[in-house]
Amino acid sequence: MLHLTPVRISVAIVLLIALAAPSVDAQTTLRGHLGVSGFTVVGGDAPGDRSAFAFPTAGLMVQRRLPVARQVAVEVGLFYVGKGATSDVQVRIDGAPPVPATTELRLAYLDIPILLRADFEPRPGVTLALLGGIAIEFLLDEGIEIITEDDSRTGVQTTENFNGNSFAGQVGAAIGIERYEVGLRYHRSLSNASSDAAEPVFANLRHSGLILSLSYRL
Repeated sequence: MLHLTPVRISVAIVLLIALAAPSVDAQTTLRGHLGVSGFTVVGGDAPGDRSAFAFPTAGLMVQRRLPVARQVAVEVGLFYVGKGATSDVQVRIDGAPPVPATTELRLAYLDIPILLRADFEPRPGVTLALLGGIAIEFLLDEGIEIITEDDSRTGVQTTENFNGNSFAGQVGAAIGIERYEVGLRYHRSLSNASSDAAEPVFANLRHSGLILSLSYRL
């Protein structure tokens, strides 16, 4: 289900290599991230409210400082991110009358954020940072699970309602102490995450959520 166009693959590889390449004029840093993301989907015509729930997040971020401004850097990352939403609905099981249930939409993505970062050092060893940019989202897997009030589950059923790739914006902040850093980013789809063939309940949806992560400078 992972639809990677050659152009986008090439752009991502070139950016990663360029940022990681050694240079006497620029400083390159590699950080490992572990965290949690809370996402929901917004838009569409589905009845009822959708709620976010937590997913694990892990990845790597390459940071390259610009030679002309040491406080400014470009970051390119590679992240596994879970996204989705829960909704309260009425379902029919084997022709029986409708019963209350909760649906859990579960999506797995490979995200490549490309962010501009500005650092401030209020005291030695402590760094405050502001970040903003775009992220390319590559869909790895999607499914939906229905949970009734008696906690019976249908099992995760594969769907075909979301695009293989889409774009998002990210803004956030981070605080670092020595080699450790805690960051919080807001992520919002800039393009339609739903596929053209999506069922009406999944049409015209976009991701919206927060990513909280703890990183360590390698």
